[in-house]
Amino acid sequence: MAIKKILFNDPILDKICSKIELPSLTKTNDVYLDLLEVIISQQLSGKVAKVIYNRFLQLFENSYPKSEILREIDDEMLRKVGLSNAKTNYVKNLANFAIANDISINRMDSLNDNEIIELLTKIKGVGKWSVEMILIFSLLRTDVFPYDDLVIKKSMIEVYGIKKEGKQLIEKMISISNKWKPNRSLASRYLWANYDLKIREKN
Repeated sequence: MAIKKILFNDPILDKICSKIELPSLTKTNDVYLDLLEVIISQQLSGKVAKVIYNRFLQLFENSYPKSEILREIDDEMLRKVGLSNAKTNYVKNLANFAIANDISINRMDSLNDNEIIELLTKIKGVGKWSVEMILIFSLLRTDVFPYDDLVIKKSMIEVYGIKKEGKQLIEKMISISNKWKPNRSLASRYLWANYDLKIREKN
């Protein structure tokens, strides 16, 4: 089901919205599992990431990597399904963190966005961008703007004609995004979708 259209008080973004239908999202019931998928998918194409993630799940009973089992599994088994040495360490870091800390949905619901970022980036291998993806796609937080995302940068540079670089680019992006509050997560999804659409049109 497509999401309901809203206006962003931004003619450029509103024009993008008018030609793109975004699917609705469903809130997760398992942040731990979603984080594992984000870690495994980092720096991979969507298709390859899905194959490796599914192979990873098949290593475990009922295709569920319980943290107590994951932290003890032989590293070579993880590498055989496609995880790099770094990602092997990262998923085990997450397993250990999940054992020692409450990262349940109830806990997440009690925290604001910045508190969740502060908590989950304590896990080695989980950066701010990874947590922002969890906030947007798993927890359905409405006002997240992942300005460090490469596609968001490319999309905004193109559609807004931004000529700045580095810190000045980030400042300009944030300035533009302020008019999208409190719906910056949705605005970001439109920017991703618009970039994908442009790529498909070129091909």
